[in-house]
Amino acid sequence: MKGNALLIAAGVAVGYVAGQLILGVSNGIIAPLIGAAINKDNFIDSSFSINGNSIQYGYLIALAIALLLALALLSRRTRST
Repeated sequence: MKGNALLIAAGVAVGYVAGQLILGVSNGIIAPLIGAAINKDNFIDSSFSINGNSIQYGYLIALAIALLLALALLSRRTRST
């Protein structure tokens, strides 16, 4: 039982690091490329306001890109085994 718990803990740690890496690629590489394509310096901070409330759509899009990258990597990994 101890070995299984250790494997689960290691899996959680590796998953967290992989998630941070994917988020870094999304925020550090893909979002600036999108910003360059639409002539914005910092795409992640893109927002609009409705009745004085700011809606940050750039950050949401960056997170969606990170999620799609993670899903693509997971689906590729599960297909190869």
